[in-house]
Amino acid sequence: MKRYVCHYTGVDTLFAILRNCKDQHSAGLKYRASSIYNMNDPTEMEAGHKIVKRYMTRYEIEQNVPNEYRLSVVYKDATKEEECKNSYILKEEKEMQHLGLIPYVTCFSEKIDYLPMWSMYGKGGKGVCIVLDTEILIDNCIEGLCSDRIMCIEKVGYGNSINNTNLRDVFDFLYKCLYLRNYEMEVVNPPTIDEKMKELANLCSGIAPFIKYKDYSYEREVRLVLYQQSEKIKDFCKPAKCLADVKKTLAEYELYRKAPRPPYIEFTIPVEALKKIIVGPCSNDEVLIPRIRNKLDRCKITISKKKVTKSRIPFRIK
Repeated sequence: MKRYVCHYTGVDTLFAILRNCKDQHSAGLKYRASSIYNMNDPTEMEAGHKIVKRYMTRYEIEQNVPNEYRLSVVYKDATKEEECKNSYILKEEKEMQHLGLIPYVTCFSEKIDYLPMWSMYGKGGKGVCIVLDTEILIDNCIEGLCSDRIMCIEKVGYGNSINNTNLRDVFDFLYKCLYLRNYEMEVVNPPTIDEKMKELANLCSGIAPFIKYKDYSYEREVRLVLYQQSEKIKDFCKPAKCLADVKKTLAEYELYRKAPRPPYIEFTIPVEALKKIIVGPCSNDEVLIPRIRNKLDRCKITISKKKVTKSRIPFRIK
């Protein structure tokens, strides 16, 4: 059985998404992924970090991870070592999010033609609901793994713990294959505190964007997340040789941290992922539907007329 997700947005945004499409084999639907720090809930990434670290504490105990490898105690260990107190990486726990991969997010929903979503994200019912094929999105993410960006798609988990089975599997993979394996396979010394901090930041960045408060559970959200890491971060992660280097690094990092991040990055979704366009229950469908069909024709996108339709939700247009 086919699975679909949808994207609620305005008509102008729909036309912008279609702007590069010339035919079924064109560059694709032009989407934007917004910085996680620009989402409607400004605290969700910070809250996600806390939930991941709380889950990690239990996970490391259950998996019998040796103490010298545990990431959940990294802050407690760091405060015991005097030489680490000046490290940029320990300024404040909330700053940890700036050390990992930077997540950029595009939000979809499993709730197609759903009144609360129209109200919140569909321009008060006057926008559109773009329906996409989930399998094609997933295939697009797999291809993205071969590029210079990391791209993944996953259902959002809601609540104060990692209660999504898929997210738990992702966490297990990231922890065992991308963290522990790096040290165990090379048979080297256990990671230093700074190395643990960076590993913790990246692991949290891999999971936290897929966690939200229960208040948003009605959205049934599916997120496509792109990760991008600045080359500048790698420079900051180099060990300092003396106190002067530490002070210089701190000053440069402070400037970097305060510098504006790109608010979004663009990526493409294959045209064949587009399966249906629903216009909002409050829109003038007699005008809007022909406009959309005309735009699709000019973009040479083949889609049945029946697939550009008005919402089934009854609503009186004033």
